[in-house]
Amino acid sequence: MEKLEPLFKIYSSSAGSGKTYTLTKEYLKLALVKDSADYFRHILAITFTNDATNEMKERIVKDLFSFAYPDKLEKSVLKKSEDKLSQIATELNQDKEQLRERATKIFGKILYNYADFSVSTIDKFVNKVTNAFTRELELPYNYDIELDHETLVKNATDRVLEKIGQEQNKVVSDFVMAWVKEKIKGEEDWSKIGEELVGVAKQLANEKAYQSLQTLMLFEIKDFENLRKHIKNYIENTEKKIQQLAKKGLSLIDLQQIPHDSFSHSAVPTYFKKFMADSLKKALAGEGLDRALGIIQSDSWTPKTKKKGAVDFSGAIEFIQNDIREIVDEIEEIRTGDVKFRLNLYEMIDENLPKLALLKEIDKELEEIKRENNSIHISDSTKKIAEIIATEPVPYIYERVGEKYHHILIDEFQDTSILQWHNLLPLVENGLSEGNFNLIVGDAKQAIYRWRGGEMEQLVYLYNGDFANLSKFGNKNKNEFSEDRYDTLKQYFTPENLNSNYRSTKEIIEFNNDFFDRLKKKNFGTMYPLFPKVYDEGFAQIFPERDDMLGGRVEVQFLQGKNQEEYGLEALNRTYEIIVQLQEEGWRLGQIALLVRKNKEGSSLAVFLKEKGINIVSAEALLLSNDDKVVFLVSMLKVLHRPDDKMSKHIALSWFYKIVKKHIPNPEENNLIGEITEKSILAFYDKFREEGFELNFIKLATLNLYELAEKIIGIFGLLDNQPRLEYLFRFLDVLLQFNQQKQATLGDFVEYWDKKQGSLSINASASNDAVIITTIHKSKGLEYPIVIMPFVIWSLYPRHTSTFWVDLQPDDVAFESNGVQKNLDASLIYFDKRLADTFPHIAQQYEAEREKSFLESMNLLYVAFTRPVYRLYILSQNVTYKKEPKGSSPEQRSDNVAHLLKMYIEEINNNKLLDAKVDDFTQNPEDIEVNKVNVVKDGNLVPPQKEKQDDEQIFWLEEMVSTDIHKKLKLKNLKKNKKKTENKPEK
Repeated sequence: MEKLEPLFKIYSSSAGSGKTYTLTKEYLKLALVKDSADYFRHILAITFTNDATNEMKERIVKDLFSFAYPDKLEKSVLKKSEDKLSQIATELNQDKEQLRERATKIFGKILYNYADFSVSTIDKFVNKVTNAFTRELELPYNYDIELDHETLVKNATDRVLEKIGQEQNKVVSDFVMAWVKEKIKGEEDWSKIGEELVGVAKQLANEKAYQSLQTLMLFEIKDFENLRKHIKNYIENTEKKIQQLAKKGLSLIDLQQIPHDSFSHSAVPTYFKKFMADSLKKALAGEGLDRALGIIQSDSWTPKTKKKGAVDFSGAIEFIQNDIREIVDEIEEIRTGDVKFRLNLYEMIDENLPKLALLKEIDKELEEIKRENNSIHISDSTKKIAEIIATEPVPYIYERVGEKYHHILIDEFQDTSILQWHNLLPLVENGLSEGNFNLIVGDAKQAIYRWRGGEMEQLVYLYNGDFANLSKFGNKNKNEFSEDRYDTLKQYFTPENLNSNYRSTKEIIEFNNDFFDRLKKKNFGTMYPLFPKVYDEGFAQIFPERDDMLGGRVEVQFLQGKNQEEYGLEALNRTYEIIVQLQEEGWRLGQIALLVRKNKEGSSLAVFLKEKGINIVSAEALLLSNDDKVVFLVSMLKVLHRPDDKMSKHIALSWFYKIVKKHIPNPEENNLIGEITEKSILAFYDKFREEGFELNFIKLATLNLYELAEKIIGIFGLLDNQPRLEYLFRFLDVLLQFNQQKQATLGDFVEYWDKKQGSLSINASASNDAVIITTIHKSKGLEYPIVIMPFVIWSLYPRHTSTFWVDLQPDDVAFESNGVQKNLDASLIYFDKRLADTFPHIAQQYEAEREKSFLESMNLLYVAFTRPVYRLYILSQNVTYKKEPKGSSPEQRSDNVAHLLKMYIEEINNNKLLDAKVDDFTQNPEDIEVNKVNVVKDGNLVPPQKEKQDDEQIFWLEEMVSTDIHKKLKLKNLKKNKKKTENKPEK
């Protein structure tokens, strides 16, 4: 097929490569190319977070303003603006002044028609489409959007469990009671079945589970009961057959009256005994069978040296050895063939079947709750649209939208789910077929939201023009038009690379290039074929030669810590030492960020550093529930909701003294608070009236949530001369958002707050001179002068309690239910290494899951390692490689990111490839020195040097800008350059 004009660009970007700059520039080119002030209405830019949306809108509007009104700009801003306008004029081959005139008109149009400025998150766009087609999509009119799926699921699960004991719900009741009895018999905690059901029911909103759930919803509870009976019978019959064969083998030996120690190492009799003992499962897995099988294979049945005076039974053994060999062969055929594969699969499937059997009932209740509340969950819109798009060549719901939007620009494509992309695909195809430009930007190396449905493979395949694999995603979701749509894309697509890093110093960039390149060249690249495709030949970042971005540093240190508790304490102490050292060198606390994998790690850092007197800003410190004004306001709302709530009355009165009267209650006032709390609500209001604050609770009851909060804030003057007002403003945002999404009561909000107060927070302020503590996920897209990573010790692979969906072939699980032959097409299975010992197509899915988990761990490292501008401190544990599998390479015996760091330091220390010989490695190689500071530069280890406090010292000054992105100015030799000493960072 002939390649046409490159109207469809796919940018593979890297960290700090100016992705937002590129998107903004492309948007401006499209808006300015035609002499029409309204053309921006035909451009749709899709992002994946509200922050990204706001940033892109802000940049576009600022650029248009700067193009239109250059006389109002400062000199430093003017030059950048004029350079950008000149670049756009050159690329469009149009007159610069003409573009300036257009920018003036567009700027005015956007300001007065802001609703038509279509830069949106994908969820908001989908919801916008859904709103216009509620009847066609069979959705309730004037519905509310429900974001809290966990609460919905919990309520639906509670409803299902409430049916236990009800005669009209006998099927569900009997099934749950049978499950409870099964748990009691197996000595499991039956009281947690509600939690287990909620955990599995969350899959109902999981886009990845969409197609799998569709097939399961065809089954009734009776079908699941029959399936479990089939599985149980198969397992019992197989075990019984093996035990009968083992018993037959032992009988042969005993009938000949052969002592068991007459066999070499007593191995053959022991082989049979293992299948008859309680350790049957271990025997089926092959534990302790190697010696017996080796003896039979080598024909060395009897010991080489005979005991003195012992009777020789070699003749008797020889007489029965052919019969024994036949029995062993029969057992091994069961234990290692298809029967074993099916046995393993059945056991793993059965673990989740009771929960899957109740999913349909939970889903029914879920839909009923949404009907009662006239609401839909945010994921429902995506699924509804996907169902139509899969069966319509030109989806009618996009007919009007397609006429409106000519250009689609998609950001963070690596985080796009399969359904989301296939919902946008018709719009992109429509634009291309009409000769309009479309754009996708993403970075597969920063795909860290797989649990939200993101699929990094889509970007990899799209960038590489692998449309065959892309079509498979559509086929899996039964989208019969995906191949045709990809045929259109194939004619226009052009891949481009954004790989210059404008964020970090040369040393940071070189470390990242070297670290990931070395790992890619190891066995990991063979084990996981997607790895070298994500970190391809173009992944290495280019340093745009800048003298002001030299002198960075990367330090890697391995702490000993015999266990996690010891390591954690060492990591905390070492982190504190680094912070103190940085302060001595002149760095401010606000320039330091601590990145962690888990929130609990951040909490331990926050507590420890607070005790050491270090100011910190953490997610915990930023919680709305930790602000005194918010606590007072919420307690007042709770009292209005429930006047008999003594606890809330006590909190409200106590904080009234602290916030409004600005003093801590004395003993007499505390006694008064206690007395009022025990009295009626009238005494509560009388107290405020005595203090000069009139509260008319009858009028307050007529206000909506937002108005009520505003009224209380006004009455008590919570905005007057109060610190940290950002917490109160954010709380009002939460109230407003809740009020808009649900026409809810005060009671609904109180319930919502009690559940969500632990996750509602403000954003960290760059002006705070405090160490920032945040997760790697939240740091994505941001940058920090200095990054410290205290706990680089997370697992490369999912825990055994993790689950994933497995696609099954028709013959895998075939059973009869009520006289009808049925097949299980998919199942939710725990991540178990036994999956490698099942049918090849299932083992392949298990390996694919391992690969994706490995890549996500690599990407977490990449995101974290590319956040710093100047310095990166990595703390890890001196972990040993796994012992199993025997004779395997270090890569195969690695299961932690600490192993990857260890490999890297070992290799640059030894200057040789680690996977050359397995024998070269011990469990604790001597060349990894515990507590040694490894400074990495140019792919080598260099001696650590403390910063000198003299005239040659390098200092960085923060340039104040309006965005969150910090730019630094590097000054050398202050005396020679005649800079004032007060420019130095304060110690």
